[in-house]
Amino acid sequence: MWLLVVLLFWGNRIASGDPVFYRSKVIPLESLEKQPGEFEITDDKGKNIRVDLLLHKDNGGIYWYRRLLTEVCLTGECRPIDIGIYWTGNGKYLGIEVFGENLTKTDHSDFSEFDYRKLEAMLKDEWSPLREFLFDELVDPKKDGVDATTGATKKVIADASVKDAVYTTYTMWHLIHVGEDEQLALLTYRYLKENAPALSAFLRHDEPEYVTFLLEGVTSGNLPVSPGAVSVVLKALKHPDPSLRNFAFRAINLLPLASRDVQDELAPIYKEWAIQDKNRFLQSAAGLETLHESLYSVLASDLGEKNAWFLSALIPVLAASKIQSAEVVKKIKELEKSGDPQLKNPARKFLQHIGRKSEVGSRKSEIGDRKSENKE
Repeated sequence: MWLLVVLLFWGNRIASGDPVFYRSKVIPLESLEKQPGEFEITDDKGKNIRVDLLLHKDNGGIYWYRRLLTEVCLTGECRPIDIGIYWTGNGKYLGIEVFGENLTKTDHSDFSEFDYRKLEAMLKDEWSPLREFLFDELVDPKKDGVDATTGATKKVIADASVKDAVYTTYTMWHLIHVGEDEQLALLTYRYLKENAPALSAFLRHDEPEYVTFLLEGVTSGNLPVSPGAVSVVLKALKHPDPSLRNFAFRAINLLPLASRDVQDELAPIYKEWAIQDKNRFLQSAAGLETLHESLYSVLASDLGEKNAWFLSALIPVLAASKIQSAEVVKKIKELEKSGDPQLKNPARKFLQHIGRKSEVGSRKSEIGDRKSENKE
């Protein structure tokens, strides 16, 4: 069986021309193109190592690749393995290549297809117990008459490794996960900032993992708040995945909230939120100085809520509107007369802000005025 696999892969050569014995099926090899440029990260020994940038020809997806020859120590000996490692643009492990010959275990038997599937599963686990151990701790302490290199492997390590291949699993996992993901993510952010077409392509991805990565880039300051990034945040705010919405809420205060276009897009999104999410938005919009018709209308419709905690956050945001409807002012006057100080104080501030005798305009007239301006 494995001879057939070797023969099949022998004809499937990568750019280096070296034969590949095993390659993860998830790697879109035929669609990846290596990009020019020098890119480096630091390994866990503090040494600078080179990585290659690969772009997906069809969707602009970003990938990172490293090829290396490293030793894996078995029982009493060390042997080199020639491997390639692929990461996605956000620094997550994607897959591996094994060059030349099969990986072997401590008893010198070859990896089976099942072993490779198990290895892939172990390498994908970012929080593997292998993270907690040093290389010297891979086996139980030496006992009288027992060589530590052949002692029983600790159960917790064995469960996180391919059977009889603890050293290989450990070595490869540490090459993939110990600091590489964070550094590769930063390389991707830097590349996106410096390459507008790549950023535009990346912004078109709808997968939650890509969107989360972009939101993290915006909130961390590693990506600019461009019109494309604003669009991503707005889409994420109405995403059914609550974890993705959480990331988007972190970025709300970075949006140009005073923009009419942004508020026009936010209005229907706000309308569909549960009261908890509405309140989160109101906290972020507390310093808003301009409130346009579309958002004002959906916010005003919530004045009928009975939750004082929510209303105390809503009223100050409504005060940002230059024109107040008579109905809104009436409701807030009623709240000012309530016996609840949590409502009374923000209602009083609202009325002081707009002036009790100030012009209370009709929102309908404002819309009419805007239409007249457009005709002119």
